[in-house]
Amino acid sequence: MGADVTLIERAELGGTCLNRGCIPTKALVRSARLFKDIQTASELGIEVGTPTVALSKMTARNDRIIGKLVAGIQSLLKQRKVLYLSGAATLISPFQISVESAGGTELIEVDKVILATGSSSVELPDVSTDGDRVISTDQALALTELPEKLLIVGAGIIAAEFASIYSALGSDVTILARSKLMRKDDPRVVAQHSRYLKRNGVQIIEGASISALIRDDRGVDVTLSNDQVERYSTILVAVGRSANTGTAGISDLGIEVDHGTVTVDSCMKTSLDGVYAVGDLVGEPMLAHVAAAEAKVAASNCLGIVEEMDYSVVPSCVFTIPEYASVGLSPRAANEKGVTAKVSKFNMGALGRALGDGNEEGFAQIVTDEQTELIIGCQIIGEHASDVIHEAALAISQGMTASELGRLIHQHPTYSEAIMEASEGIDGMSIHSLT
Repeated sequence: MGADVTLIERAELGGTCLNRGCIPTKALVRSARLFKDIQTASELGIEVGTPTVALSKMTARNDRIIGKLVAGIQSLLKQRKVLYLSGAATLISPFQISVESAGGTELIEVDKVILATGSSSVELPDVSTDGDRVISTDQALALTELPEKLLIVGAGIIAAEFASIYSALGSDVTILARSKLMRKDDPRVVAQHSRYLKRNGVQIIEGASISALIRDDRGVDVTLSNDQVERYSTILVAVGRSANTGTAGISDLGIEVDHGTVTVDSCMKTSLDGVYAVGDLVGEPMLAHVAAAEAKVAASNCLGIVEEMDYSVVPSCVFTIPEYASVGLSPRAANEKGVTAKVSKFNMGALGRALGDGNEEGFAQIVTDEQTELIIGCQIIGEHASDVIHEAALAISQGMTASELGRLIHQHPTYSEAIMEASEGIDGMSIHSLT
């Protein structure tokens, strides 16, 4: 946009998503899915030997992927003449920033500031991580040996993804959820997803927590609040993330913080003139693509171009095996808003492409406002859900009705036909749905 830009980063370029989140976990998902595919290859007429897991090679591959993407970011910064400073930044004022690095302390002057300090894994006070028997999600991505018996503490997306990965690779996995697993999501999808996890050997314990644990060099003895006692080789703490508000001088300058996140308006402006904030720092939804959208809004406003952030159409995906994706309102969320929801579901098992790929599990459901007939939500559980969901996102953003989306000619055979069939089903016009 023509601005003179300085980027200050105290850790790795690319932040959590690239180095410890989205990218390395998806690379592991690919390995886990391939391992499962090889195990079932005979069903597709391909006979192979017994596969083995080399987790150290997967970790090394992650490092290569991350290195390639970081190098790409460096090239982009250089091409766009962005000054990159490696160090810890502290706001002295809205116009002055102190940067502390190995080379000393440097003071730079600016016109506008965008804070993007991200978030960190939440620690449990009674289950402190040691990097050995009790690990964080960051440390789970650096393992070189497969945990024999893994307890994952958490009830959200991160816990579900790691459970899916490690169970597919052969670990004996248990999820310990203080509340309901993925309780914020559509109950129908969560129920289906829980069945998949259990079918893959994942035990799910809901409504309990750790009351005591004893560690030794071979594992951890865990006592739960329901008095259940079990021994695990590894405990993975995946209870969520908290915004990094205690850095960069945020509190010293009196920038407003509410419930642990920086308060911003629709233009991503903080309570301090000239200072904007984006990403995990400003709270839910803590998603990389949301952070990128917020950053574009903040950059525009920094340059005097008024733009507001719109959270009404944000796709969210859980990269488990199979995937789960959603956008807009679930039937329950719609009813809570006073909207009478009409729902149509189409099973993946009725798709020729899904059957040919051996991915017949799951479904797509379209949610409409019964009064206006507009599409207001979509939930998909099944392979390629993270790719297919964007068709529904576009339909919602453009104010399409289910019948309009259903009339769009879809390529056959594809997974996106599930969206077409579910849309047609709103009016009872899905040809391939059994009634």
